[in-house]
Amino acid sequence: MPRKLDDWDYLQNLCRPNIRSYEQYQEAVVRGLRAARIYVYEKADTLPDHEFLRDLHRVAFGEVYPFAGSFRNEPVRFGPNRAGAFQTEITRELDGLREESLSLFASASKKSHAAQAICFYHAKFQLIHPFLDGNGRLGRLIMEVQAYDSLRSPDLRTPAPATYLEAVDKAQSQQALAPLAKALLGINLPEELSKSPKPIELQPFVYRHTLPSGRVIESLCYNSQEAEAIMLRLESPELTKQLESLAPEAELPVEILVPRQRKQEQARSTEPGLDPELKF
Repeated sequence: MPRKLDDWDYLQNLCRPNIRSYEQYQEAVVRGLRAARIYVYEKADTLPDHEFLRDLHRVAFGEVYPFAGSFRNEPVRFGPNRAGAFQTEITRELDGLREESLSLFASASKKSHAAQAICFYHAKFQLIHPFLDGNGRLGRLIMEVQAYDSLRSPDLRTPAPATYLEAVDKAQSQQALAPLAKALLGINLPEELSKSPKPIELQPFVYRHTLPSGRVIESLCYNSQEAEAIMLRLESPELTKQLESLAPEAELPVEILVPRQRKQEQARSTEPGLDPELKF
């Protein structure tokens, strides 16, 4: 949804110095999104790779944000207790999303299957949240192109912001795509297609931290909150000193480094060959 005047206090700290008012911001974004729409339709790429996504973001927001065209380099949280992909994993997540979506679109024999694939892509793109700002508008622009290509529907619906955000949240938290299809595409998915055909979730990843001595700590994290919590813990000089004093073969104090929520998720399966505990 378009940014509101209430967001200006936050947005002005992100904008280029020449953007001095909300009105200037809105005018620049409208121009940028118009240019981005032309750009993406010319390329006719309904499942862009991560390089194209960066280019598209630069076209859409280059006049507004100095970081336009760059993936964020910090953790981000949004919605009710939701966090985007950890910054080091954004490219991998986007490449994985493209591969997953290619198979869904290739097997979509009916419009309802295509609508399901479109909603899957949008919900997971929003979960990855690759940019510091502009993810929703960029995601809906891509969704518009996908709808035009697969459904011959040139326009998305514009639901109330609360309706849209609730639909995205249901897709991400409950794997329910029907509300998103109804809100943005105006399509009622049949019951057998109402659930996501693939998990809308981020992949586990190995977070690595190098101590001043050169020793490397590794941990399998299930989400960016875990990695962020470990990062904060490792900023403690006392903890760093404690870790440096351990012998190379010594076990790390996992209960200190692994976030508390991990203890509640021990039953979750892990990737073969990856230790869910921290180690050197």
